[in-house]
Amino acid sequence: MNPPSSTAPVYLTTHQAAEIINLSVAWLERMRWAGGGPPYVKLSKAVRYPLDELNAWMRSRIRTSTTEEA
Repeated sequence: MNPPSSTAPVYLTTHQAAEIINLSVAWLERMRWAGGGPPYVKLSKAVRYPLDELNAWMRSRIRTSTTEEA
């Protein structure tokens, strides 16, 4: 088996994702239930957040004014 390449996708736990986006684990859990949070992968009971998707989700929320619609 070959070691992962540097372009292999990175998957984060809920705790790791929460640290990166500076929000709580509880917030991510609520967003998984309600929708509207970052994309995630469900593997049985395990939840993982693809790092590239998490970064894209954050970029999609960049605003330049408080009057901009979300």
